[in-house]
Amino acid sequence: MSKEVKNKKANANKINREKKTLLHHSGSRPFSYRMEAIQKWGSKFPEIDVFADVYVRPWDKLTKSLHATMVEKGQLILKESASQLPSDTPIESVDPPEDAGFHILIETLDQTFGRRPGTYCRGMGNARWRES
Repeated sequence: MSKEVKNKKANANKINREKKTLLHHSGSRPFSYRMEAIQKWGSKFPEIDVFADVYVRPWDKLTKSLHATMVEKGQLILKESASQLPSDTPIESVDPPEDAGFHILIETLDQTFGRRPGTYCRGMGNARWRES
């Protein structure tokens, strides 16, 4: 490969990196492995916890704000689910609806960044499809 072609590719990569709004810090470990591990720990919203693990860093105000919004929405869903159970039911024992964390994550990111064309949500594991 010639030096000119390498420089062209390097410049294109630099431009593409600068366009990114969220930078992940997860290394080469697949997101699906992280999801499995967090689910084993008993997380009620594993997608939100994976987002925190992979994207949130102390100096990044945007990702901290997004995560806080997601956690707040998750707590509202748990409270709503708990309100349909007997009043002495602790909120820790309430299970959210299936895929609630995924919908919270997608809704929050769509509201912040807008929806991209297509239905597949990259990075959230195999066979995760958005509703049209």
